[in-house]
Amino acid sequence: MDGLEEVLDTMEELHRLRNHAQELRASGIRALLARRNKPGNPKLPDPWDAADDPVEWSLILRTFQLARRQRLLTADERAQLGAAIAETVLRANDRCLAGTLFQEDRAPPVPVLAAARMLQALAVIPSQVFSPLGVACYSRIVRELYTVCPPDWMVGSARAGIKGVASAFATNECVRAVLGVARSLKDTAKLAELLGYFAERTRTIHDELFERFHLQDWDRIERFRSALALHVAATSIGLRTFVEVKALDVPATDDSEVIAWANKLGTEVAAQLAGEVPEIEKRLTAHVAELEAMVPEPLDATPHALVLKYLRTALNDVAAVRAIVTANPAPTMPWEMLAKLLVETAGRVEKVVDPARSYLSAVIDHELAAGRNPASVCDYAELAFAAAAYASITRRWDETRLADAARILAAAMLADGTLPMGRPFHVQSGGLRLHTIGFEVTRAFAYVMRHLDHAPLSAETATRLMRPFHTLQPNQEIHGWCDEQPPIPRRPTVWTSTIAILALDNIVRVLSLHINRELTRHFTVTSPKGLQLHELLYGDYGIATHIGEKKRQAAWPHDSSEPIAILLQRMRAHVCAGQVPTATRPAHTAILFGPPGTGKTTLAEALAATCKAPLFTVTPSDIVIGGQEKAERRARAVFRALSFITRAVILFDEFDSILSRRDGKQPTSTFGFILPGMLPKLRDLYDRSRQNGVVYLLATNMMYSLDDAAIRDGRFDVRAGVYPSDALSRAGSLLYAATQSQISTIPTERFAACVKATTWVPTAKLAKPGFLLRLLGQINRTIPRCGASARRYTRCTWPWKAACWRPCAASGTTIRRHTARRDGHVAQRPQCRRMTADGLGERGRITIARSSHTRAARTSRAGSPWRCGEPPAPPARRRCRRRRGSRSTRYRASAD
Repeated sequence: MDGLEEVLDTMEELHRLRNHAQELRASGIRALLARRNKPGNPKLPDPWDAADDPVEWSLILRTFQLARRQRLLTADERAQLGAAIAETVLRANDRCLAGTLFQEDRAPPVPVLAAARMLQALAVIPSQVFSPLGVACYSRIVRELYTVCPPDWMVGSARAGIKGVASAFATNECVRAVLGVARSLKDTAKLAELLGYFAERTRTIHDELFERFHLQDWDRIERFRSALALHVAATSIGLRTFVEVKALDVPATDDSEVIAWANKLGTEVAAQLAGEVPEIEKRLTAHVAELEAMVPEPLDATPHALVLKYLRTALNDVAAVRAIVTANPAPTMPWEMLAKLLVETAGRVEKVVDPARSYLSAVIDHELAAGRNPASVCDYAELAFAAAAYASITRRWDETRLADAARILAAAMLADGTLPMGRPFHVQSGGLRLHTIGFEVTRAFAYVMRHLDHAPLSAETATRLMRPFHTLQPNQEIHGWCDEQPPIPRRPTVWTSTIAILALDNIVRVLSLHINRELTRHFTVTSPKGLQLHELLYGDYGIATHIGEKKRQAAWPHDSSEPIAILLQRMRAHVCAGQVPTATRPAHTAILFGPPGTGKTTLAEALAATCKAPLFTVTPSDIVIGGQEKAERRARAVFRALSFITRAVILFDEFDSILSRRDGKQPTSTFGFILPGMLPKLRDLYDRSRQNGVVYLLATNMMYSLDDAAIRDGRFDVRAGVYPSDALSRAGSLLYAATQSQISTIPTERFAACVKATTWVPTAKLAKPGFLLRLLGQINRTIPRCGASARRYTRCTWPWKAACWRPCAASGTTIRRHTARRDGHVAQRPQCRRMTADGLGERGRITIARSSHTRAARTSRAGSPWRCGEPPAPPARRRCRRRRGSRSTRYRASAD
C-alpha cells in the first residue's frame, strides 16, 4: 500500500467530480421529464428549443431508458416515465414510416443517421427492436455499411445522408445501433438461461423423494432462493431484452409470492415469445418482399443483394426460434436450446459490422499521423469516433493506438473543455454544413477512456471534461444545455440536452472505473472466477428454520433468521443494481462469524464472482504497514480510500484485534488506540457504500469479543453465523445431487449414513464439483444375489472416491487389505476399509477379520473379480491376505 496517501487527494477530486456529474445527470433527466408532463400554456413561449423530429424523440427515449436502468428517479417519477416512454415510442413510429428511409424524395435530411439513432433507442425497449420501424432501420444501416462511397471508396463506411461523405461519426452511430441489437439478443439469451435454471431447479427438487425423506423445509428455502436469484438477475440485466420482464414491484411479505412470480414469469415469457416471434417473422417476410420489389441502381445492386442476404439469414433464425417456442409449451420449454440459438443469432448480427473495422482502422492511422505531425491538421472529433467504434467492434482495448489516441485527445483539449472543430460530417444541397456538437465528442472520448487500463485519467483532464456542462447551461433553473453556437436568445435545446446526459453517464462511468483501477494498486484485490452463488452448498437451512421458529415465539434481536443464501442475494442486488421483492430492508453490510474453515471467505469470493466485481481484502497488516506510530494515520487513509470505491465487494478479514471489546482499562496495544477513531470511519464507509453500490463484510471467529459500538446498526446491517453445514442442508444437497444424476433407488439407511459421514466436512469441500457425486457412489450400488444363503456381500469403500463389491463368507467382518485380480492384472488397493452392507457402518463399527474366517470360502462365479461400477466378470482365482500381529496368512479361493 505504498503511495496510497499520495494519491488520495487526486481520488478525492475525482470523487467530487463524479458526484457532481451524477447530480447533473439526474437533474437533466428530471428537467426533460417535467417538460413532457407539463401541460403548458399555448400563449406562453416554450423555454426549450425543440425540433420535435423522430431523431430527437429517439434521443429522448434513449435518455429515459438510461434513467430507468440507473434507477435515478423516485417511484412517482418512474411511473410518469413509463407513460412518457410509451408516448415517445408511438410518436417515433408515427413520424417515421419504414418506406421513407429508402426513398430519396421522402427521406429525412440524414436518413442513415436517423435510422441509427432510432434503432439505438428501440434496441433498449422490449418488443420494439423487431418492430416494423426497427426492421427498416436495421436494413437501412446494413445497406449503408456495404455501399462503397467517397472519399475513401471502402466498404464499411457510412454516410449520414444521401450523397454525403463518409465519416467516422456516422459509422460509429451505425456500429452502436447494430451492436445494440446483438446485445438485446444476448440479454434475452441470458434471461432464457435463468428461466431454464429455475425451471430445472424447481422441477428437480419438487419431487416425492423430498417428501419421503422429510426435506420439505429444504425444498421451500431452496425454491425461494432460486426464485429470488431469478428476480435479482432478471432486473439487473436491464431493459435490453426483446421480451418484457415485469418485476415484482410490490414488496413481498411471503416467500410464496416470489416463488409464484418466478413460476409466472416463465409462462409469460414463453407466451410473449409464442405471440411475438411469428409477428417478427411476418414483418421480416414483408420487408424482404418489399426490398425484392425495389429495382436498385447498378451502383447499389451489390449492397442491395447483401441486405437481402442478411435479412434472409435473420428470417431463418427467426423461423428456428418460432419452431422451438410453438412446439413446446411453457412447462417444457427448452430454454437452454433457445438461449444457444439466440447467442448464435447475436454472433451473426455482430458480423454485419466487420467490414467497418478496416475503415475505422484507416481513420485512426491517418488521424494519429496528423496528430503527431505539427504541420498537419488533425480532426480530433473523427479520431474520437473512430477509436470508440473500432474498440466496440474488436474489443481489443490493449492496443497502443487507442492509448495514443486518448493521449492526443487529452492534450488537444482546450481550456473550456472542447476540442477544435473538424470537418463537417454532412453537407446538404443548399450548402448547410452539419458539425458534431461538443457533447458528442465528449461522449466518445469518455467511452474510450472508460476501457483503457494503461491510459490514466488525470484530475485536470476530468475537470476540463466537466466545464462545458457549466458554460453551456443558459438557465440554471431548467437544467438543460445548449449548443456551442446557440441562437439568440440562448435557450436549452432538447437535442443537445439528451446528448449531454448521455455524455455525463459515460463520464460517471469512466471516473468510477479509474478510481477503482487506481486504488486496486494499493490493496489486495482479486477477480474471483471460481464458485458462484448458485453453485455453493449452503449449510444453514436447518439453523435458519430453527431460528425462525424461535423468532415467532420470542424476539431475537441480533441473530438473522434468514439463510445466508437469501442475504447474499440481497447483497448481490445492491452491487448489480437489481431489485429484491422482499419486505426486509436492503442489506449491504454484514458480519460473518463462526469457527474457522466454515467458508466465510468462500462466500465473499462467490458473491464477487457472481456480481463480476473486484474483491478488496483488507487485513490488520494493511493498517500497521508503516509502523505503530503511523497506524492511526494509515487507518484514516485506508478507510478514506475505501469510501471512493464503487461496485465492489470488500472483505475485512481477521479484524478481531482492531475491533476488540474495550474493557475500560488503559489500552496498551497499538490497536487499542485505533478503535475510537475507527468508529466514525465505519459510519462514513457505511453511508458511502450505500450510495456507491459497495458491499463490505467482516469475517471473524470471535464474534462476541468485538466491541458493541463497532458492530451496532449503522455500521453493520446483519450478523450472520456461518457454521459447519447442518443435517438438513447436507441431506437436501445430497438428495438434489442424486436426482440430478437420475438416481431413483436410494436406500434410506445408506442415505442417512452418508449424511452423517459428512458432518465435519468443510462446506467449501462439499461444494466442489463432483464431490457429492463420488459420495453418491456409496449408496447407488446394486447388490447381486448369491446362491449360498450363508454368504453376505460386503462393500469396499475408499473415502469419497469409489466403491466396489465382493462376496465374503464371514458375515459382519471387514478386511483391511485385499488384492483383486481385475482386467487381467493385479490391482493393489492399500488401506481399503471394508464395511458391512447393512448401513455402511452407520453405528461406527469397523470389525477386523477374525480367525474364524472360512479358509476355503468358495465364491459364486458372478462375485469375483469385479470392475467398479460395472457387472462383475467371471474370475479364475482370487487371493485374499489377512494380517494378524506380525504374521500374515494367505487364503486361496478358486472359482467353481
